[in-house]
Amino acid sequence: MQRLREQARRIAQHNTRVLLYGEPGVGKESFARYIHARSPRKDRPFVRAALASSAIASASLGKLLFGSEEGSKIQYGLLDEASGGVLYLAEIFELDSDSQIRLLHAIKENRFMRIGGSEWVDMDVTLMVSSTHDLQDDVAGGKFSEELYYLLNVVPLMIPPLQEHAED
Repeated sequence: MQRLREQARRIAQHNTRVLLYGEPGVGKESFARYIHARSPRKDRPFVRAALASSAIASASLGKLLFGSEEGSKIQYGLLDEASGGVLYLAEIFELDSDSQIRLLHAIKENRFMRIGGSEWVDMDVTLMVSSTHDLQDDVAGGKFSEELYYLLNVVPLMIPPLQEHAED
């Protein structure tokens, strides 16, 4: 765990995407927060979204992440809330295909458009995501975009099961 913490401290010095793997309950979000707290963005927001939550309908994931515009009414999304800071998406494999495509384009372009909007919004976030299983299985099964996987998997960080470090 000390080596893992040291690795997290080194990761924190770079503005890069991080993919955290580990069983449920091993502390993936805690490590994301640890990295954020040691990063140059530490004074900026840490915004968390659990995509596996049954409260989030697939159709509303896009609005949750990207926000929406209807006429002159703007509803800000998580990317807006996290601006300048970190957006942590737990259980990234739950992202529906439309939202995967939008996120892929947002990462590649470093900007996004709100649902129903007509103006681009510059994106200034460090993206950290987590999964309880290897996303390569989802890519192989056609459930997850291969290109998005490679863009998210810049720095993979495997959090070991608790039985491997019971002292913690």
